[in-house]
Amino acid sequence: MPLVRICGRHSKENKLSKKKSTQAQRRKASSVERKLENQSPIISNEVLENLSEESKVAAILSASFSGPLPPPSLFGKYDEILPGSANRILEHIEREQSHRHEQEDRALEFQNKGVSRGQYLGFLLGIAAIIGSVVCAYSGQTLVAIVVIGSSSLAAIIAAWIRKASKQD
Repeated sequence: MPLVRICGRHSKENKLSKKKSTQAQRRKASSVERKLENQSPIISNEVLENLSEESKVAAILSASFSGPLPPPSLFGKYDEILPGSANRILEHIEREQSHRHEQEDRALEFQNKGVSRGQYLGFLLGIAAIIGSVVCAYSGQTLVAIVVIGSSSLAAIIAAWIRKASKQD
């Protein structure tokens, strides 16, 4: 079944422009016309009779579909052309879907590991800052202890603010 079908009459203007076209274009057009002659018409003669002369210059109908499967009216024709091809198409779609699901599972697993790793490292840095400030305070360097605790707290607040801002985007 053709996806594009050209039907109707050519106007005088269209005939003049056709004369000016190159031989390659004419050969291509006649090749398309021969292929279309073998197909059943998409636009019926009743519809063509009700069209105005301007509309009869060329009527073009196109069809398309989206998704992994063609519409049922076309799907059966695959087996007519090549026996077993409809089943092969279904198997291919099933394999593709399975592969896509595996990839999504891996991506989620990797993302979850990254979040866990960040939490562990943040915890270790917090503990190290607390231990470092206690050691500094115990050795008499209270100003350094305050700076270590203050900078680690400030870093945690900034990290939380950046994370919140990135989630809103």
